[in-house]
Amino acid sequence: MSTESDRSPQSTPLDTLPKLVGTVLAMLVLGFVILAGIDVLFSLIGGRGIGYVSGWATAFMCLFTFTEEFKRHREAPARVGIAGLSLVIGVAGGIATYVVLPDGWLPLYSGAVASAIGAIVYAVVWHFGIDAFGSRDQG
Repeated sequence: MSTESDRSPQSTPLDTLPKLVGTVLAMLVLGFVILAGIDVLFSLIGGRGIGYVSGWATAFMCLFTFTEEFKRHREAPARVGIAGLSLVIGVAGGIATYVVLPDGWLPLYSGAVASAIGAIVYAVVWHFGIDAFGSRDQG
């Protein structure tokens, strides 16, 4: 039987905004590196240029973080509503970012920037929503 003090640093909940946003940024970088590697591989096989794969997929790795945060707050009655609101506002932020980016950017870069903004907005709305309407002290 383990207690809070016995937890390893890897199992520490993302209970502060800097921890959550830092984890999201790390997942975005990892997603971008994986996606860029796949893009390079396809460009070598297909003979097309690099950067033409959609960068929106960089946010895929963030789903793991957000899913774990959602499961961690299973006792919070408002978590479904908070997650839904976070999703709507995050997607809107990502789309708004994509619209204002220069047209000359390759899809890999513009999609990656837009998905990064959307994921960070989701994390911020989730954090403050769960602070206000859910219990953040659950592990």
